Amino acid sequence: MRGLSRRKGSGVWQGRFYIPSEIWNERGRLIELGVKVGKNQDYLKSLGERTKSVAERVYTDRLQDHQKRMAEWQTLLKLGPVSLDHEQVVAIAGNAALEFVRQYKANPKALPVPMTFIRFAFGWLAMAIKQDGAFFVYMGDPVADFLEEVEATSLPALPDFITRERGKEIGPYRTLFLNYLTQVLVAYRDQMGRDLVSSALEAHVLAVTEDSRAELDRAGAVFAGRALEALQARLIDMDYTSPAWEAGVPPLKMSGGTPHRKGRATNPFDLFRLLEHKASTSSSSAKTLALYAGSVRRFKEFIGHSDASRVTKANVREWRDSMIAEGLSPATVNRKHLAAIGAILEHAVKEFDLGENVAHGIRDGRDTTSTFVKKDYSREMVTDILSATFKGSEKSGLSMPHRRAIFWLPWLMAYTGLRAGEVAQLQGRSVLEERGVPYLLITPDDGSTKSRRAWATGLHAHLLELGFLEFVRSVGDGPLFYAPYPPGASLQRIKNPRWEQSYKRVGEWIRDELGVAAPLGRSNHAFRHAMTTASRGGLRRMPGKGWIRRLATTCSGAAPRWMRVRATGTGLLGC
Repeated sequence: MRGLSRRKGSGVWQGRFYIPSEIWNERGRLIELGVKVGKNQDYLKSLGERTKSVAERVYTDRLQDHQKRMAEWQTLLKLGPVSLDHEQVVAIAGNAALEFVRQYKANPKALPVPMTFIRFAFGWLAMAIKQDGAFFVYMGDPVADFLEEVEATSLPALPDFITRERGKEIGPYRTLFLNYLTQVLVAYRDQMGRDLVSSALEAHVLAVTEDSRAELDRAGAVFAGRALEALQARLIDMDYTSPAWEAGVPPLKMSGGTPHRKGRATNPFDLFRLLEHKASTSSSSAKTLALYAGSVRRFKEFIGHSDASRVTKANVREWRDSMIAEGLSPATVNRKHLAAIGAILEHAVKEFDLGENVAHGIRDGRDTTSTFVKKDYSREMVTDILSATFKGSEKSGLSMPHRRAIFWLPWLMAYTGLRAGEVAQLQGRSVLEERGVPYLLITPDDGSTKSRRAWATGLHAHLLELGFLEFVRSVGDGPLFYAPYPPGASLQRIKNPRWEQSYKRVGEWIRDELGVAAPLGRSNHAFRHAMTTASRGGLRRMPGKGWIRRLATTCSGAAPRWMRVRATGTGLLGC
């Protein structure tokens, strides 16, 4: 597993953790916001395990915790300090005090030494208040231990008279002693309240304004005193009932959810947000992104969330198994759904330091080559479709771009082997000529291409005889088979583009009006496979006297001028 290594000179495994640069560069601000940031951006941490398989599980869990913490830090940097209302102040301070009580509930004796002193101080103060006259006090070991361990700046200075009069009658100084003892209790209670509040804010990854922090410190002092009283009741009075004030502490509610709750807008590991980032930093087509989004929705529905940092290899494997049980083909499982999730997770690994692409290596391994499936039109089918283009569609209200598409798309696909989308998105400016040789420039600038690359495709002589160049000149530089978009529109980012509607209309015409059942139900794509089959032998001698060339010779009189045939020959088909 990447990021897992054995410590030199030891059999203990260690894991690598990395703070993303966009967060590390803001570490100064994070510290100001109360976050404890380590000294190194890239660091190793012992996993405490000597068996690799166990260490891998531990590392995966810790890495997920680390990634969640990074997401919370990024949220904090984005949102900044927030202002709290009174209920939120009470909720944070009160719940922090309750958590402190729960921590020491089972064994109050486990309190640290300063807390032990506080317990004694409560007793001394109570005893002193009950005394009517002078009394004697000996400053024993608990006090000495307390004074040694607590920083001098956190408590009032010990009056010299108490040091000098140790073990002596201090009745005359009773008021001063009680005042000092009260100051000690108040100072430590206030410090404890601040510590509880700081821990709560750090746990919630929440930064607050100065006014809200002052309110929190005051509330923290109140609840710290209540927490001390509750622990004293357990230790001295043997009272383990819940504190009476516990029921009055409200739950923490923040606008938009609790502070540590991560949603699509704030969690950088959200699969939908990762997809959006991938779209903004790569040249993926709008159609591909839409397909990816569909796969993410399917995956989220299966695992119950869209947090990439929580996705496990078991999640992906079980998802694959469920799709197989659903009856999806191996191609759909592998090339569509698993490919989408794998690509997004890989993007998170590269761009957001996700620890591992858990989808890597998970595939549907079922055999797909046992059955031969015909993918192309037969020669007779191509003949029927191309001959029918001269009659066009019988549907009324069909737009002129769609009528042009019904005639030209089948011819262009049959002669070039281009994909339907690559033909349907053609612009007049992409029909070029060099040294007297006309050609098509298939470019992603017109919408999209399979590989996001541009290439040239020659035009067969019969397409020229059909009047293709005259047709292009009559339309102009804009789109040939769909209504143009407003100037400045980004054709690469359009969802459900008009050229898709155009070639789908052609597919419907072939299927519904002509009644030609395409192999695999792909009316347009079958032309591409037919061209591949023809190029292997059947149509290799097509230029000048091919069988497709003769289809339009007797039909030219019925066609508009821009699609008339100027060649001569014996027609095999009637109009």
